[in-house]
Amino acid sequence: MTAWKQYRKKLLADPHVAAEYMKLKPEYQLARSVIAARLKMGLTQTELAIRIGTEQPAISRIERGQAGTSIRTINKIAKALKARPVTYIEA
Repeated sequence: MTAWKQYRKKLLADPHVAAEYMKLKPEYQLARSVIAARLKMGLTQTELAIRIGTEQPAISRIERGQAGTSIRTINKIAKALKARPVTYIEA
């Protein structure tokens, strides 16, 4: 097991840390999905930004998992990447 995986396992043993981690999970899943789809299409962040009518720093923020990405932007990205957005509903 890598040092990071061991450290993460230790952190997630704390219920408070685990709860906060789970709150952020959808944002990081979105980030990983955007990165994977963008790379699969062979696009740079700048090329994706142009396709959706924004600038590269906005794509960078999304790919870093920063909060605040609108549904409209997610839909634009999905269309540009020939993907379909997945909805997340917290139970």
